[in-house]
Amino acid sequence: MSHNVIHIKEDNADAVFFDYYCTNNGSVSCGREKMKKILQKAIREELTEKQRVCMTRYYLESKTIRVIASEMSLSPSTVCRHIQNARKKIRHIADYYI
Repeated sequence: MSHNVIHIKEDNADAVFFDYYCTNNGSVSCGREKMKKILQKAIREELTEKQRVCMTRYYLESKTIRVIASEMSLSPSTVCRHIQNARKKIRHIADYYI
């Protein structure tokens, strides 16, 4: 089984995932569920605790970088760096599976 490597970036992520879902036997929900499981596992197993907390608070709880920094007693730049590094890890893992 060969894998085509596609680098997911901010400007092509939606198109890449749409193409992936459409080529998956026309089953968008099947592709979406598979990707969701892959990403959940990656978040659980590949991120550090601080990366996981920052990502959760930022993306799921819609907190600002400054609020997260205050709650975690970190500087805003450190929180931003945790989020950026986590996104890189997740993007790298997603690249492998697409």
